[in-house]
Amino acid sequence: MGNPFEDLAERQISNPMKARMRAAEKRKRKALEERDILYRQWQKWHAEKRAELLTGLHGAKVQELADLLERMTLEDADELIYMVERQRWIEHDEDTKFGVLELISHAIIYLRENEGLPPFDDALPGEDLTAFQIIREIIRGY
Repeated sequence: MGNPFEDLAERQISNPMKARMRAAEKRKRKALEERDILYRQWQKWHAEKRAELLTGLHGAKVQELADLLERMTLEDADELIYMVERQRWIEHDEDTKFGVLELISHAIIYLRENEGLPPFDDALPGEDLTAFQIIREIIRGY
């Protein structure tokens, strides 16, 4: 025996309305499936870009940075800033700089979320810059 209110609602909804409701549900499922496909494609593209960065012309430098990012803790911000300054990313092309910033950003977000912190915590005007903001300025050359 079902819910009497749901049974009553089922009897009172007209067939054309039921058809529209089924069509809306079908569109919703299709949109979710398309979103999932796009997300998997984006993940694949992202993995390919990371692989290109690690095996490309500057692969050794990127690997050194990736190694630090993998073992880094929230207290290692100064070490990360020093490495970015030492590696002189400002001298590289925009795609490489973007890839490096993306690696760093993802690592910092992962660390912050694992510590129960919000993923982003940029400084407000007048406050000291965060490690990521400092690194972004170094890489961009500001």
